[in-house]
Amino acid sequence: MSLCKMDKSLKELHKKLEEERKLRELPGLVAGIEDAMCEQDMESQERLATIEDSLCELDAAVNK
Repeated sequence: MSLCKMDKSLKELHKKLEEERKLRELPGLVAGIEDAMCEQDMESQERLATIEDSLCELDAAVNK
């Protein structure tokens, strides 16, 4: 096998190994994104509850 073919084969193998490494990391990245989205959703729900409480208090004060 010529050096040129070996070099090309090694580059292809390197590329495939890098792709496989990225695929192995993907589930962890997805889980991290899901956790962050869940946390943001919980924070949004808390803010919404605070706004609703404030509106109820304002309504009660206006309608006294």
